[in-house]
Amino acid sequence: MIDIHHLPPRRKAFRFGKGGYYAGDDFKNKRIKNTLSILLGYMTPRGAKLAARGLNASSMGGPMGSMSSNSQSAGGMSIHTLLTSPLSQSLFQKAVIQSGGDGHLMMNSLAKAQQAGETFAANRGIAADDPQAIEKLRQFPADKIMGDLNMNTLFQKPSAKPDFTMPMVDGKVAVDAMDAYRKGHFTHVPVMVGATSDDLFGANGAMVQGAKSIADLLASKGVPLYRYRFSYVAESEQAANPKGAKHASDIPFFFTTLDQRFGTRATLRDQALSTLASDYLVNFVKSGTPASRGAAQWPAYQPGQPFTLDFTGHGKASVFRDDGSGQ
Repeated sequence: MIDIHHLPPRRKAFRFGKGGYYAGDDFKNKRIKNTLSILLGYMTPRGAKLAARGLNASSMGGPMGSMSSNSQSAGGMSIHTLLTSPLSQSLFQKAVIQSGGDGHLMMNSLAKAQQAGETFAANRGIAADDPQAIEKLRQFPADKIMGDLNMNTLFQKPSAKPDFTMPMVDGKVAVDAMDAYRKGHFTHVPVMVGATSDDLFGANGAMVQGAKSIADLLASKGVPLYRYRFSYVAESEQAANPKGAKHASDIPFFFTTLDQRFGTRATLRDQALSTLASDYLVNFVKSGTPASRGAAQWPAYQPGQPFTLDFTGHGKASVFRDDGSGQ
């Protein structure tokens, strides 16, 4: 748990890789290959929903009706799923999507997930139609299940027959997020969305441009939308990062954990930027409007007025109008 500004956000482990889904009574299709696909999923919106219910506002010392959902990277993709899932409507009142793409990144069809499940079993000598398949799979220790899957290998050239799967669209728990957004079938709550300046796939890649695409789309639906770009690089790492802030480098600043990340290398300017960023985030969580005392006013991102707040390389907050690439 991280406590910032007397708010107690809760962090739940969500990334189980090849062990992310588990079969249960809710799954009506008993075919082995479907069960394997569920077993091998990457994350579970149903699980996130239940976790959020368990961590309601009153259990966190705040008023009911004041739940915020905030996550980054794969977790940011989960926020897209939660915003659009029929099972999580009205569950929370604000959402923060940090480097989560456009809601369509790396989503799989159920058919591809089924194939991944069969491949996973076959690679371990278990046939998809083996009636003892699940029992045999349960005998494998976690390290044997995970193999070499990690954040580095995840984005390498994919195998023709991968033995793991990303989130899958089943139409019930998870839907096509972009389609739901376009049709207005999602939870309409204030959203804070952004990415780092040199995020995954580069400044014009899926994370940076995905944040802009989502900002454009949700703002057109009347959602109170606040977009940011995080360009600041810790002073001790600027020489190694000449293109800007890398993926996930904003986390210790927003959550004021510079001491854990940098130790004695954290400078006064780093600390000042962290206070600034966390102020904006905490006030958004409290009220749905990001603000920081004595800093730039963060205007809403609206159709025809695509204002974006940049946490600049100089350690300041500056508003710019992003009519194009955001550069």
